Amino acid sequence: MTAALFLLICGLDTSLVRRLTPATTPKRRIPAILSAIALSVSLGVLAVLGLGTTPVGTTIVAACALIWCCVPGRPTASAAILIALTTLFLLVDIAAASPQAPLVRWYATTHSPLTDSSSVSALIAGLGLLPLIGPASNDVVTDALMWAGRRPHRPGGLRGGRVIGPLERLLIIALCLTGAYGALAALVAAKGVVRFPEISRDHEGVKAEEFLIGSLASWSLAGAAALAVTLCR
Repeated sequence: MTAALFLLICGLDTSLVRRLTPATTPKRRIPAILSAIALSVSLGVLAVLGLGTTPVGTTIVAACALIWCCVPGRPTASAAILIALTTLFLLVDIAAASPQAPLVRWYATTHSPLTDSSSVSALIAGLGLLPLIGPASNDVVTDALMWAGRRPHRPGGLRGGRVIGPLERLLIIALCLTGAYGALAALVAAKGVVRFPEISRDHEGVKAEEFLIGSLASWSLAGAAALAVTLCR
């Protein structure tokens, strides 16, 4: 439950801060951070009362998530720290849920395809990862391309990847969680086929490098998210 709660707070705080802090008005970052603090406290109280997590453990998890969200840094470095902290909280469950907690008991007695196939921890982790595999992951992929010396978005160019990327990652996560590895392989192959004409016309190899770096970075994030949900089950 600790890792799931950490991912939930990270995801919701990140979504809130990004929404309240447009790139054109950086001075609004302080109100956004204050809003993230309020949200983290609210989620922590809900976890203690509804899930039966320990107050001390919940406070530590919420503080780590808030610091991760609000301290600026390169997207790739932030992603690495998020993965490291999630791994730590998977190994050290300092905010375990109580089986007698109200939300846990309600979830256990609710019978549906979703509740019968996953635990409450997996559901919470999935909810937290939804905002993280969107624009936040797009920033990580863009930063990886920048590290490689490429600029994926040129002035006046199409930015369909900003929409396709999150949808692709969401589909990969769904295929991984359902065990549809054949469909996953077909998806990866189909992407290469679709991009082949554009890549084949690039004799300098720039397009091929961008495709490989961007795709591998995006797929790695999706795989890490799927693994996190699986380990939270």
